[in-house]
Amino acid sequence: MAAKVLVIEDSRVMGEVMVFNLRHHGYQAQLAVNGSQALEMMQAQDFQVVLLDYQIPRMNGEEICQAMRQLPGYAQTPVIICSAKGYELDATRLREELGIANVLPKPFSPLELMALVNELTASATPASY
Repeated sequence: MAAKVLVIEDSRVMGEVMVFNLRHHGYQAQLAVNGSQALEMMQAQDFQVVLLDYQIPRMNGEEICQAMRQLPGYAQTPVIICSAKGYELDATRLREELGIANVLPKPFSPLELMALVNELTASATPASY
């Protein structure tokens, strides 16, 4: 079964492009446009990878990630932060405090994003899907 990826992105165009690329590469992908919607979706189903915009309405990326880590089954879920502020964020601190797998500065190549998602899903055990 294909890995499920949650894209949390307030720019609907950017989010839809990311979802399209993920689906094109065989992933089950869904889009949330704010932090509240994302947490509701995570409570309703299991995602193997989360792609998270840092600047998003209702909660910022760190707040979403902190709340996500408290949900059953999400303590170790890989998160990639995709942000225009990617170079300004302290990636080391985010990895240590929130378990962020990677920070991907915008704009990024869809191929670069797919390579990161492929790497993260390849390291997960198939039984967890």
